[in-house]
Amino acid sequence: MFGDDPAFREGSVDSARKALCDIIRDVPEISVDDFLDYYMPEAPVDLDKLVDKLAERSRVRVNSKPFTFTAPLSLDLQGSAHWTAYRKPPVKRAQRRGSTEMTIFADLENIAAQVVKCCLELNGNLKQTNVLQSNGSKSLASQIYTSAKPDGIRILLDPQTNGKLKAFWDNAAVTEEYKVAEGDALDNYQKLVWNLFQSLRTDARRRFVMGLTITNTTVRLWHMNRELLVVSKPFDMNKSYRTFADVYARLSFATLEQLGYDHTIEKLHLNLPKDVRYRIWIEENSYITTDILANYAAQDPFGRCTRVFQAYKEDDPRKSAHFAIKDGWLERDRELEYDTYKDIMEEIELHDWTKYSPPPNDIKDYLAQDWTTRPTIDPRHGTGVDRRKFFIPIQAASRVHTEDGRIDDTVAVMADDHIIPASNGYLPIVPAMSDDPKKRTHTSQQSGTRGNEKKRAEPRHKRGCFERKIGARVHHRTVMKLGEPLNKIESIADAYATLQDATYGLFILHQLGYRHRDVSPYNILRHAGLGVLADFEYTKHVSSRSRHSMRTGTPNFMAVEVMMGDFLHSRDQQDGEVEDWTEGESDDRTSSVAAWEYDYAHDLESIYWISLWLVFRHTAQPRFLCQPYNHQAHENTYTKLFPGVIDTSTRRKSYLTKKVDLLNAIDVLPPAWITALRKPFRIARFNLMEYYQRPDVRQPLKPTMWWLMGHVLCGAGQQLGGDLVPFSFPQRAVLLEKETSNAEQSYLSSPSRPDPALDVDASGSELSDEEDPSRIAAASTKRGRSKKDEFPLLDGDEHERPVVKKRRGAL
Repeated sequence: MFGDDPAFREGSVDSARKALCDIIRDVPEISVDDFLDYYMPEAPVDLDKLVDKLAERSRVRVNSKPFTFTAPLSLDLQGSAHWTAYRKPPVKRAQRRGSTEMTIFADLENIAAQVVKCCLELNGNLKQTNVLQSNGSKSLASQIYTSAKPDGIRILLDPQTNGKLKAFWDNAAVTEEYKVAEGDALDNYQKLVWNLFQSLRTDARRRFVMGLTITNTTVRLWHMNRELLVVSKPFDMNKSYRTFADVYARLSFATLEQLGYDHTIEKLHLNLPKDVRYRIWIEENSYITTDILANYAAQDPFGRCTRVFQAYKEDDPRKSAHFAIKDGWLERDRELEYDTYKDIMEEIELHDWTKYSPPPNDIKDYLAQDWTTRPTIDPRHGTGVDRRKFFIPIQAASRVHTEDGRIDDTVAVMADDHIIPASNGYLPIVPAMSDDPKKRTHTSQQSGTRGNEKKRAEPRHKRGCFERKIGARVHHRTVMKLGEPLNKIESIADAYATLQDATYGLFILHQLGYRHRDVSPYNILRHAGLGVLADFEYTKHVSSRSRHSMRTGTPNFMAVEVMMGDFLHSRDQQDGEVEDWTEGESDDRTSSVAAWEYDYAHDLESIYWISLWLVFRHTAQPRFLCQPYNHQAHENTYTKLFPGVIDTSTRRKSYLTKKVDLLNAIDVLPPAWITALRKPFRIARFNLMEYYQRPDVRQPLKPTMWWLMGHVLCGAGQQLGGDLVPFSFPQRAVLLEKETSNAEQSYLSSPSRPDPALDVDASGSELSDEEDPSRIAAASTKRGRSKKDEFPLLDGDEHERPVVKKRRGAL
């Protein structure tokens, strides 16, 4: 979801933090009472009694000071209640010589400790789970590195010894940020938001996180989960001393689950911050992880935020780590991926596969006959192939439940069914800017809030990520066999063989009435010597009535119509004439004979884009290169073809709609690749466009469509020799910092796929299932190919389509 701003790649925490906040921009703001009611743990004791005890006397010695019985809370000084430590507010205390922000707010440790003592006096059965400590200028160790130094941290207590665990990000249950001056409020907000994001992305146990900002005496409460960031309206810690005491009491005695930890994931070594070994429960089985194969939470705070672990079953004496566990947050009404997989397997067994036609013997046979009147061509008709093997085996799946048995849900559980109203106000966390560039002023704080119906006083040009309908997400977990993703396969022949197998997997899905809806190199795997399809969260049967407004797919591989959400070709022409795409684009899409919806062809178009991606994202090994070849032109064309964002302009679209643009692009490839692939790409493009220009949207795909995409296009790629050599682009992990040489740690791994532009989800709020099960690696055998699979080189424009069909329009 993060864009192509060069600042994202500076590698500093400041630039990464600002990039994150620039996407969020405005945070839904709710009343303090609503925040306490819906987003905080319950109060552990009666608040009136707690306040009375806090006003009686001190129960805790202040660090580096002699013990005093002076109560931490004063209720009768000239009628002005206040915390004793902040009788003079921080902004005035800062005027003293030698006072620092750290020393001023370190007194919060004492207030928190006093609250704990008073609560335990009121109820001796309470169990404290964490302790507040001032962190000062210390960075915290974690699996994913950040140089951020939270001002205050609530460190978890060891459940066995009741002693504090080490100050790592994994053990920081809650973070706090402090500023003396009100003018620094915006900086405070941004640092706290970054802290919340860091906790969620680096600790696989976190379901949600909470935090506080204190600016002088102004307090805000924050909550972040996989769908929402929400903040309370401000309150004064002195004037609203009851609320402040209540907040500290709730946090001190909250259970781990109430603090946002997942009871079904256990970190095995709490004092090893970079260790990735977890015990993960899925239904009645436990698995031990050995590696994190992918972590999309590392760059996306909201959305599916999929993690993929390599793991073995705990009861397996051999500890064979050949499972992948996928953990993520899907929309509430999504089916379990396992259920979809089981349905597909059952329907494969029941389906009549004898009713299909055998494929052409070769391209000459295809061109010599009219195949349009025949039954659909089964590319592997009569081969006795086990069609179940073209899908990654899924072993189990579940919706994760909380300790009380509820399905974990960002609304029903984490927010107690609280819904942010459409008319809600928002707190800006980025500087406001004037419409006039000459008059733009960056401010450190903007007071007040705005409603959706009101124009901003200082309008900004970007929409925040919460200016949309906020839904509910449910925690899903899936166990499957390991496979090697297509984007990790080095051999160009093996890569195209894997893609050809996946195309056959799509043929199987489509004949059963399913649309995959998210085909990409990251969910096409190589398993047991075959290319297989994976990731069925978005897969739907044509009979499904569930509807989602978001576009699905990975932008680089998304069909153009899916990106547009509309037909490429307008069908309001009375005579049925087909538009000539070589002469430009038509903007007239005002009338269609039927509503646009996702089509089987859109899955196949993704195969077209993946085929292009393989040869434009990579170059050939030096021994396969010859002149004329311009390495830089090749690399530059990749960034045009694959911008990595939702692009509804004519630039990307033209590589599908205009033959000349496609051929000009192909002509920058290594000469051997041009010779082998120019014709197959023309054929694939032509047949896709012929279908998109069909007069009747109910017209089915040509019987040969799957054979053309698999045998003709992917088969041509298998004739190329050598390995794919990726171009080196700047690090694409925009929210991962560069460590300094003296840093205490290094982050374990970053999401791979270092493309020049970040893939964003079609919804604008998440990485869809480009959630690359990258590095889902298992040793794969080299695939052998028979003479039958060989694809002869093509020449001549007449090979774009069978000669027996009459040409209706220039494509």
